[in-house]
Amino acid sequence: MTKISAFLFALIFILAGTTNAQMDVQDLYSEIEAGHVKLGEVNGNGNSSGAAVEGYLFNETSIEKNISINLKQPIFFSNGRAGQNMIAMRVFYHNGGFFKSGQKSFISLQPKEKKKIVFIAYCVDFDKDNPSDSDTFTISSVPVNIKYVVERIGEHARKNPSVNITVAAQAAIWLTQGKSMAEIRKKFAVSPSDEQLARTFIKK
Repeated sequence: MTKISAFLFALIFILAGTTNAQMDVQDLYSEIEAGHVKLGEVNGNGNSSGAAVEGYLFNETSIEKNISINLKQPIFFSNGRAGQNMIAMRVFYHNGGFFKSGQKSFISLQPKEKKKIVFIAYCVDFDKDNPSDSDTFTISSVPVNIKYVVERIGEHARKNPSVNITVAAQAAIWLTQGKSMAEIRKKFAVSPSDEQLARTFIKK
């Protein structure tokens, strides 16, 4: 059975003394591509959805890096073993914490600092096992068949940061791959409201 994380965003650190205009917040994927931030030791934790992928971020630079918790460019994690591939949409400190300044929510890495983090991610492979801590991931391109729905989910998450869309998002990713709602409900409970939201994600 699919295991969905009950991850709670309980720890919010309010950053005082910095205006919204002064705060420079970057997208994680762009920072990785530029070589400013390194992602390492990425593995599963037994969950298929929600706080399901863990790892470390290392700031390779000599300046502080502020990384948005909402990934503008979702990250596709290719599983090096037989478990599920995953698509990550958000990132937090491992304890669920993050900073907030005005409308910007982010995690911060001091120069040369290494931090343990957790990704809010979703299963891309309906019939494979949940990724465990022995499953390791590498970054790959987002598959074309889920790119549209992932973009819609990400847009909704950015506009509704306090709403838990885990079930709806996971259902939408499977629906867009041709799985029926009846099949999905054998994996985990999908409420009528979750189904309605999932179908708005896949509607073109």
